[in-house]
Amino acid sequence: MVHHIGRAMSAELDRRNPYLLLREVGTVLYGTGPDRKDSMVEALKVSDRRYRRWINGEQPIPAGIWDELVALLDQEIGKGGRQVDALRRLRHRIQDLIS
Repeated sequence: MVHHIGRAMSAELDRRNPYLLLREVGTVLYGTGPDRKDSMVEALKVSDRRYRRWINGEQPIPAGIWDELVALLDQEIGKGGRQVDALRRLRHRIQDLIS
């Protein structure tokens, strides 16, 4: 049986662990391969070191990064494809996090 987390509970988890949401966005946008991190670093125009600090929870993720991620998700949503629903869910989760 599959259990679904309610939107409010999901938003609370994202607030507590935003780095997990950042990782999930990277996976959905760029896959699970070794180039995923490089693709995120390039798309966000940040250093590899800074990105690693965010992913490891060592530094807070700046608010502006979430706006950039929404823009990246919007671009991919506009292309259509089979992952549109997953992209939209991530977009809503980010919006819940930053609102």
